[in-house]
Amino acid sequence: MHIGVLTFHAALNPGAFLQAYSTVAALRRLGHDPVIIDYMPRRLRPRPYRKFLSLRAIPPRGFRKCMDRLRLYKAFKTAQGRLPLTRRFRRRGDLAGERFDAAVVGADIVWNFRSRHFGKDPVYFGAGLNAGRLIAYAPSCGVCTLDDAIPAYVREGLGRFAAISVRDENTAGIVKAACGRSAAILPDPAVGLEVAGLGEGPGIDEYVLVYAFNPFDDRQVEEIRRYARSRRLRTVGVCYRQGWCDENRIAAGPFQWLGLIENASCVVTTMFHGAVFAIKYAKPFAVSMHRTIRNKAQPLLRELDLTWRVMSDRQGLDEMFAREIDYAPVHRKLQQMAEAGVKWLEEALNA
Repeated sequence: MHIGVLTFHAALNPGAFLQAYSTVAALRRLGHDPVIIDYMPRRLRPRPYRKFLSLRAIPPRGFRKCMDRLRLYKAFKTAQGRLPLTRRFRRRGDLAGERFDAAVVGADIVWNFRSRHFGKDPVYFGAGLNAGRLIAYAPSCGVCTLDDAIPAYVREGLGRFAAISVRDENTAGIVKAACGRSAAILPDPAVGLEVAGLGEGPGIDEYVLVYAFNPFDDRQVEEIRRYARSRRLRTVGVCYRQGWCDENRIAAGPFQWLGLIENASCVVTTMFHGAVFAIKYAKPFAVSMHRTIRNKAQPLLRELDLTWRVMSDRQGLDEMFAREIDYAPVHRKLQQMAEAGVKWLEEALNA
């Protein structure tokens, strides 16, 4: 079956890339011919060169940020060569020119209708897709809640799907409120990714890996630094510059990022996929629960009985990392979750 996958494959974010990579891998295991729908309207296109048009107006810190972004863009551009892509579609109307036996929408926060960047786009609710069957595979509404007004295009679009699954309880509640349908709750596709051999060696050892888009507060920063110093570990920031870290690996593509997690002494993160892959690599980890990941991360940690890995005033890193995680039952549960997700996808496609 020729299947188009619509997701955020080109985001300069290793988690977004790897959930797309995982979805393709799962569909291939099921015997299908998947391709990523390279839908890239203007607002979604990475434009790493844009600010260089006015370099004289950029202070040193801004120049460094531009260079960081350019290096990261190049690293991800290389990684995207490992994805099967359609031709590029710049407008919604162009999508009708390519026919799919089925289209799979998700995962990631493709249903975040509040986002100023990618919200308000009915394509992620099936509009314009030329497919015999439309499947929602573990998308999330991100920071949207039941308190938000649900747009008409969302209500209408949900009715196009032959089968709906979502990534979290919050999104399931929004689907129910929008169209009265019950959605299966599935794990992020990255949960089932076979990581053995994927990570590229970082060339360093004995370090605390810091993966954070949303910053740690001052108390947390000092705690992380104190923990690292007490064990003679370096602090290494990845993808997003952390001025307080000993070293930053900004230009880390998805597979370099995996290697940094795999070889870290421990991981501290404010990101959902930072927690997912720290767990997959059986690493000591700690999560700062920012509001942008709460709807996604809390259910997963609760399911795995790992809510005690959330940083708080009541528990320091020394205490948290001194308590080892028994990863055998955690990984068994992850495997069960991943298998349930793929089984649902197979049944949805073949119904």
